Amino acid sequence: MLEHTCAEARRLGLRLAINLGMGWPPGGPWITEQHRSKHLVAQSVVVEGPKALRGERAMELPPGALVLAWRLRNSQPDSMEVDVDSFRNLGGNVSPQSRLHWDVPEGRWLIGTFQQVPGGVCDKGNGPEVDPGSREAVLFHLNHVFDHLKPRLGKYFGSTVVEVTSDSWEYERRGGARYWSPALWSMFPKVTGYELRPRLYALLGYGPQREQTLDDLDRVEREAIRSNFFVTMAEYLHTRGLLHRPQIRGRGLSRDFFEAFAESDILR
Repeated sequence: MLEHTCAEARRLGLRLAINLGMGWPPGGPWITEQHRSKHLVAQSVVVEGPKALRGERAMELPPGALVLAWRLRNSQPDSMEVDVDSFRNLGGNVSPQSRLHWDVPEGRWLIGTFQQVPGGVCDKGNGPEVDPGSREAVLFHLNHVFDHLKPRLGKYFGSTVVEVTSDSWEYERRGGARYWSPALWSMFPKVTGYELRPRLYALLGYGPQREQTLDDLDRVEREAIRSNFFVTMAEYLHTRGLLHRPQIRGRGLSRDFFEAFAESDILR
């Protein structure tokens, strides 16, 4: 049908744009678990030490969760400030059965679990959303689409088929979880100058520097999507004689992507 449409458009002197996937956000049934968008679920518990979380008293954890801990700054039950120098990564204390075995030191300790779970699906229900923060995932999606299109439509690229549209960014935050991409781990220190893991208490509602950390995470999220989706998209399409027409707004991510306007050929 697309090939026939292109032939008729060329005969009539018309130009076409095609959509990038099965709806919005970009994606489709070919998107694998590795390349789909993610959400990060953060949960916390405060434990008074010294205390042995061992044997039957070991703490049950969400499967595959990152487990971190910080000592609270004072003994008051309502304290929301952590001692940043007390940061512990408890990954080595987690059993294959997802149970935390740890001798809690003296003091009140905030234990946070951060679980990466699958994100949403395209609006039509036709497969998962692609992860826009991962260059690898975006290229996987593009290669799948164009490997199918090029054999029959390639001769129309740049003349009859001139634009590729990526539609609305409906990356919803579900159940209090936020959009997440594994690419954020490595990009965060490059943008901010510090590591994210020791500051993840901010996602649990604790300080210090909670607002700054959350603002930085939003900034890194935008930069990851600008560079890994919008820049990658433009480079990929330009080599095929095509322009990118994105819709740079939506829900569920940090905010509208003002920075992405500079990477777009045609704005909607």
